[in-house]
Amino acid sequence: MEFLPASHVPYTLPRKDPSIAFITCIYPIETDIDCTTPVLERPVHYLEAQSYGKAQVVAGRRTPYPYGLAGSFRENGSRELMELDCIGVAEATEELILMEKELQSKPR
Repeated sequence: MEFLPASHVPYTLPRKDPSIAFITCIYPIETDIDCTTPVLERPVHYLEAQSYGKAQVVAGRRTPYPYGLAGSFRENGSRELMELDCIGVAEATEELILMEKELQSKPR
């Protein structure tokens, strides 16, 4: 998993807040199973230890494009902030959803 402070992300985001970690890359090894939970568990603890207050990611509503399924992030405590775009993916359209998870930041 790779992340940047939201203030450093070149995408149009509702808030460019440096206390928000924006996940820019999260790729599972297995493509036919959803492994969002195990992939996120350890990095979320790291982000909390670095005093980030929130983590954001762009997820697909029906497919894991670009960084996972919105439903999987929702099951892990994230909420939908907004639909960012609708694109063509494998003979269908996909809604790209900005998801956000509140973190339990720990003082440094």
